[in-house]
Amino acid sequence: MDFAICSETDHQLFPSVAYNSSANQYLVVWYDLRSGANFDIYGQLVNANGSTSGGNFLIRNNAVSPHVIANAFCPNYLVAFWVGGNNPYTWTLVGDPCQQEAIPTMNEWGMIISVALAGIGSLYYLRRRHSV
Repeated sequence: MDFAICSETDHQLFPSVAYNSSANQYLVVWYDLRSGANFDIYGQLVNANGSTSGGNFLIRNNAVSPHVIANAFCPNYLVAFWVGGNNPYTWTLVGDPCQQEAIPTMNEWGMIISVALAGIGSLYYLRRRHSV
């Protein structure tokens, strides 16, 4: 089944999706040029039956490369993304995954290459894709 997550006409790129079994819902995040000036991170909640829940919402302006993970033990998500600015290697984590610790793994240049949530008997991974 195909359905639209976003109906904006400017560039919407590189989505990341996570399913949260506690909420029986997906969170889709992507970067979006609808502002016309900079890429921003937007999100959309999608019910398990494919219907959207609410509209698109802004997560962060002036940011790219979003990645999302869900926590199966509560209805929360964690989103990681790159924030533009003077430091080209600034990464930001947003969300409150049931007060669990977000554990970033960084490479030798200080870039996040993965993020894990410490769970009860489980570990959730978020991998950062690299281009060479």
